[in-house]
Amino acid sequence: MGNACGSEEYQSEKICIEYFNDIHGRAEPLRCLLFHAVMEWDEEGVSVAGWVWRKTTKKTGEMGQLPIIHYQGKDM
Repeated sequence: MGNACGSEEYQSEKICIEYFNDIHGRAEPLRCLLFHAVMEWDEEGVSVAGWVWRKTTKKTGEMGQLPIIHYQGKDM
């Protein structure tokens, strides 16, 4: 079994983390893991007003919380 992070196939698409603007919180362990794995990622900041809108329209991801990770066409 190999390391999935080291595969060329997995590094072709960037990971995107969606989390609140300028807050470390729950997204920080993800950032640390991606940094340690030498993988590139993008971040989309979510404002408090944007989060309220998402909660009322049920566009919050599978668990109804942030962070949301976008990778290979999936939202986790």
